[in-house]
Amino acid sequence: MTQLLLKEKLFPITRVPSSFREKLSGVLRIIDRDGATQGFFFDREAFNNLLEELEYDSPAFWEEIEHSRASGIVSAKTIERRLGIAT
Repeated sequence: MTQLLLKEKLFPITRVPSSFREKLSGVLRIIDRDGATQGFFFDREAFNNLLEELEYDSPAFWEEIEHSRASGIVSAKTIERRLGIAT
């Protein structure tokens, strides 16, 4: 996501077209005349990437992973075999 934010496009609020959503790709930062950020718009892929990164950083996510690993219900080897990538 950091890479995506580094490629953000700046757009003055006075130039925002009413139908910009159809042409939106990546991250669009809306700024006012003074250059202050008024908002961000994300395309679907960028938004999903942002949500995924936020989940990955969540302590609740890692607690769930640890709980799942500790339960031993499905091992990594079993999953690898199911996916056909066992070595």
